Amino acid sequence: MNGISETVLIRFAVVLIILLGIVILVWIREKREGALAADNAEHPLRFFALFGIFTLISGISAFSPELIFPGAGLCLVLACFSDLTVGVACCFVIHAVPLLLMEKSFEYFLLEVLTSMLMMILLLHGNQKRRIAEPLAVYSLSYVTLYTALIILKRLSIVPALILNPAISLVLSLVIGGMTVYTIRKGIEEREGALERVADPEFPLLLRLKAEDAGEYKKAIHSAYLCDRIGDRMGLNRILLKGAGFYHAIGVISPDEGEIAERTRGLLQAAEFPEELIDLISEFYDDGRDPVSGEAIVLSLSHTVVSEILGKAAEGEEKINYNKVIDQAINKMLAKTGGILQRSSLEIRELYRVRKYLKEEKLYYDFLH
Repeated sequence: MNGISETVLIRFAVVLIILLGIVILVWIREKREGALAADNAEHPLRFFALFGIFTLISGISAFSPELIFPGAGLCLVLACFSDLTVGVACCFVIHAVPLLLMEKSFEYFLLEVLTSMLMMILLLHGNQKRRIAEPLAVYSLSYVTLYTALIILKRLSIVPALILNPAISLVLSLVIGGMTVYTIRKGIEEREGALERVADPEFPLLLRLKAEDAGEYKKAIHSAYLCDRIGDRMGLNRILLKGAGFYHAIGVISPDEGEIAERTRGLLQAAEFPEELIDLISEFYDDGRDPVSGEAIVLSLSHTVVSEILGKAAEGEEKINYNKVIDQAINKMLAKTGGILQRSSLEIRELYRVRKYLKEEKLYYDFLH
């Protein structure tokens, strides 16, 4: 088979199976911990189909001249449709295929792996201002610098292919990576814009709740306040949380029959609310998901604390022990076997942070009654 020995094929198959297994295990782990970005957990076929196609392309590229392969761009695409950790795992597979199949240069393998990881980190980790041009410029300069150093160390003679091949790879990776990130971020911005519109206190559906059920409206706005505050401090999606705080019990004004969860979901779907907001509220009503997102935990605790405080105030209790109310709410959720807190993606130290932030809102609770 084009000069590929049986030994090489066996070694290639064994190592590739191991690497593929690592990618699958990492993906499962990230999904279980709720770490997959955006809606990637709900679309595993999308990721694995792309991963399979890109691995095949990588195999085909093994028969082409070295460095004519936009590996960094393809790895970034996979990271966008999973998360950074999975993207790094994929990076090793994508670049290992030519190395194992045709015994390509190990130095070039290291160059491609390191620069691919750099591109993913620059564009996906800590890039709060959502810049694209600057990270790609840093990636390009790093790639050129490392490649130049590699040429010097290998004492290679300068021929056109030595410059042209990596230049093609670099340009293709920049185009693929830049377009992918821009498209995904454009979609995220549109979804965030839709969330911001419905998370406005003057949104018609919320004003309708105010007119038809003042008590539930009061719980909603105070739950939304806590969701917003804690979500911001926890690094969660505060706009999504705020919207969920406003509308998690909007079903009370629905004329339909059925459970409050069903009526709420039906009303929000009829009003064409963002699907991620509807999904979060479904989690709040414990629709059996595993793991349960951090946002759903914050929403549930905020709602419970506000409801308990308002209930005690309505009963005439003047000196409410807020710390006790918060601790009881958490303990009650923990005691429920198979409940949302036991299936939470939050680590125990993060749960303690939520409790701490809830207890720090004492002045606000005084305002409630």
